[in-house]
Amino acid sequence: DSIWTGQDVADNKSYREVYSNGKLETGVSVKEGKSYSYNEVEMLPEYPGGISNFYRFVGKNYRFPTAALRNGVSGRLILSFVVEKDGTLTDLRVNKDLGFGTGKEALKLLEKSPDWIPGKQRGIPVRGQ
Repeated sequence: DSIWTGQDVADNKSYREVYSNGKLETGVSVKEGKSYSYNEVEMLPEYPGGISNFYRFVGKNYRFPTAALRNGVSGRLILSFVVEKDGTLTDLRVNKDLGFGTGKEALKLLEKSPDWIPGKQRGIPVRGQ
């Protein structure tokens, strides 16, 4: 049981965390005069409603290109992107394309995505993949 404090002078932020039985109970960060409460040190970006909602979004909105259908294309596309501090998606990339316009359609889909919940470190929104 203890209280941990720290600060990052370069980034103008500080934090105070309360631990019980070796587990984080609560924390508060302060950056540029604004307070952020948290109970997890690090949180990954998340689609609103979770990954199953993201899969539903993809299933509803991805349009398989006609040329890909005609050529019997199947497989897995792999894309990457960054979730910005405000939840928008940037740096959209196709890392594995199946050809026949499949990657281009996937990028168009991500451009239509609703904003995500950004990742957080000590309660403060950060860019993340």
